[in-house]
Amino acid sequence: VGKVARERRRDMWIATKVWAREQAEARKHLEQSLARLQTDYVDVIQSHINFRDPNMEIFLEGFQKLQEQGKVGAYGVSTSDFDYLKAFNADGGCATLQTDYSILNRTPEDEIFPYCREQDIGVIVRGPLAMGILTGKFGPDSQFGEEDWRSRWQENSEEREQYLEDLDKVEQLRPLAQGRSLAQLALQFAMAHPAVSTVIPGARNVHQVRENVAAARLAPLTEEERARIDEITPPGGGRKIWPA
Repeated sequence: VGKVARERRRDMWIATKVWAREQAEARKHLEQSLARLQTDYVDVIQSHINFRDPNMEIFLEGFQKLQEQGKVGAYGVSTSDFDYLKAFNADGGCATLQTDYSILNRTPEDEIFPYCREQDIGVIVRGPLAMGILTGKFGPDSQFGEEDWRSRWQENSEEREQYLEDLDKVEQLRPLAQGRSLAQLALQFAMAHPAVSTVIPGARNVHQVRENVAAARLAPLTEEERARIDEITPPGGGRKIWPA
């Protein structure tokens, strides 16, 4: 990525995400990212929340200073917590939100997305494929490594039950994937929401990258297809695949 950025920086938008306990640590992590990316600034920097609830002032003050120094174009937050988002944007400076959203998790549609549109906050969707469930490649007997967060779907009874329900929804979606993969259907759905600016689908090989890119060039979902998706997972419904 750094090699490409060095050669075509003006053609790229670069976003990164950091975790820190103090401003100096946030700056250190950014400097390391800049070195790897072989650039002197990033277009967007986001705070990485995950399961923890840090003092957001660490991020806000640090990001604002980096912005003043020209090392950061805009800053945002990664969270699925609506109250945290509002607090992070208290002064109106939050430019982006990275949050979990997919056919299986439509909860952001109720409060988060309307707020982002009102506040002109760009939404970066993570988990549009629901950690792989919406690719249609997993089944009840799929195995995940011990270090893989998805191993909870095998061990935890509550997570297991939800996983099986999600798999059932995927089977209901299969008839809609005519002329495209299930993954492309899922990406089209996420990209179609007016609050969404872009999605992060992830890819393990070149074929998957090409398939993901092709999803943006396919004909939009029809009203009938969207209506069927609404039947499977009603607007605002589903569950958060990622815990934060």
